Amino acid sequence: APSSSVTSNPSSQSATTTSSSQNDQQVLTSFVKTSGIQQDGNHYYMTKNNQNNNYQIEVRNNQGGDPNVAHLTGTYQYDPTTNQIHEMNPITGNYDN
Repeated sequence: APSSSVTSNPSSQSATTTSSSQNDQQVLTSFVKTSGIQQDGNHYYMTKNNQNNNYQIEVRNNQGGDPNVAHLTGTYQYDPTTNQIHEMNPITGNYDN
């Protein structure tokens, strides 16, 4: 079954349902280390297991302004077994290498 979680830093609260070999927090930790994306208290991460061992990861930022709005910073496809990351092109909706 697909899983999805929302993780905020630094409290690392997550809501997840998963039956994969890696949990979403492990995938997210590996993604952040591989991508070099800086984690801070204003970033939120949403992971979704796409059932083919690829995860869709949304990075959002709610710095300043309305605390109920988290602006999309980027959408990524991540394969934790190969550490390959592809960023979604917001215009085409395709993942670029």
